[in-house]
Amino acid sequence: MQEINRQKCAKIEKNDIMSEVEYWSTAVICGVVGSNPPVEVIDGFVHRIWANKDIDKVVMARKGVFLLRFTNVQDKLVVILRGIYLFDKKPFVLKAWNKGLSLDTSSL
Repeated sequence: MQEINRQKCAKIEKNDIMSEVEYWSTAVICGVVGSNPPVEVIDGFVHRIWANKDIDKVVMARKGVFLLRFTNVQDKLVVILRGIYLFDKKPFVLKAWNKGLSLDTSSL
């Protein structure tokens, strides 16, 4: 415990969160430019276009922004390095997740 402005606060150490950082290291952040499809639609889309990849989960991080976790780094790298994807003739952009990444769509 530490005190900030006379309020007791828990202090989180780097070791406290390293397992979560490692867990999400195989994730990408993605979204469709100019559209906000539901997470179920994105889930179906990525499972269809990457049928041979091992996708662990697809979750909505915030409106129009999704986190997609692969079970291994190799699958993540292959989809990132491929380049441009299209979703209903709109760019489907993705970027490797990292612990400092902003979920602001301009970061995509």
